[in-house]
Amino acid sequence: MNQRYLYLFIILFGMVVIGCESDFIEGVRVDGPVKDTGSVITMVTQRTDGIISLSIDAPAHDRFGVWIDLDGDGKCAEDGSEKITVFNAYQEYTLVAGVKTVAVHGDISYLGAASNELAEIDVSGNTSLTTLNIALNKIRVIDLSANTTLERLDVSDNNIASLNVSSNKSLESLWVFNNQLSSLELSNNSNLAFLDCSGNALNTLDVSKNAELVRLLCYNNQLTALDVERNIKLSHLWSFGNPMSETEMESLISTLRNVAGGELWLSIEPLGEAMHASAAEKGWTVQ
Repeated sequence: MNQRYLYLFIILFGMVVIGCESDFIEGVRVDGPVKDTGSVITMVTQRTDGIISLSIDAPAHDRFGVWIDLDGDGKCAEDGSEKITVFNAYQEYTLVAGVKTVAVHGDISYLGAASNELAEIDVSGNTSLTTLNIALNKIRVIDLSANTTLERLDVSDNNIASLNVSSNKSLESLWVFNNQLSSLELSNNSNLAFLDCSGNALNTLDVSKNAELVRLLCYNNQLTALDVERNIKLSHLWSFGNPMSETEMESLISTLRNVAGGELWLSIEPLGEAMHASAAEKGWTVQ
C-alpha cells in the first residue's frame, strides 16, 4: 500500500514539474540564472534622457542568457536588474548616468532599436540575428558580414552611404530608404522578396538575380532605367521621382508580367493613355 502511494506521489510530482517548465518556457517573462553565451551587440546612443528603448527576442531555450549592460561594467548585475525578462515588446531601459554605450548579451534573434539616436552599432558579435530593425537613427556605417542568418533588415532613415549585404544570403526583406546610397549590390540575395531603397542617390539598380521579388520601391533616386523582366513574381512597383524617359517607361511596362491586383507608380505626372492601357491590360493599377 505504501509503495502504491509513493508511486502515485512520484507521478503527480513529475506532472507538476513538467507543467511548470512548460509555462516557464512558453511565457513572455523569463526568470532564472544568466547563461553566458559570449554573444553581444553594442550600441552607442546620443540620447540625452538616459533612456534606451529596445525590443528583444530570442528562442525560448536561449532566453536565460539574455541581459543588457546598463552601467557599462561588462557584468550582469547580481540583483537581476539587467536581465531581460520581457521579450518581443519594446521596453524602456534606464542607463546609469553618463553611460552611452549599451551592450545586449545573449543569442538574441531579434533586435528592435528604432528611434534611439544611435550613432554606432556593432552586430558582428551576434551570429544568431534573423531580424534587425534600427530605423530612424544616426548610423553611418554597419558591418553585416557576420550575420549570415539575417532575414529581415531595416536600416531606413539613417546616414548610411554604403551597405554590403553580400554575406546575407538569407535576406528576405530589406528596408534601406532615406539614406545616402549611390549603389546597392543585391546579386547574392536571391531570396529577397521585399525591397525599399527609395530616397537615396542610386543611378543604377540591378534586380535581375532577385527572382523572388514581390514588392519593389525605388522611387526618388537617380535611375534612368529599370529592368524587371526577370522578376516574374513582382506585383508592386513604385519608381516615380526618377529621371526616366517616356521611352524607358514604355519599355518597363512592356516587360511587366500579367498579375492580379498589381500596383504601379512610375511617374508623378500622369502616364500617357497608351502606357496606362497597356499596364491595365496586364492587371496593374496605375497610380
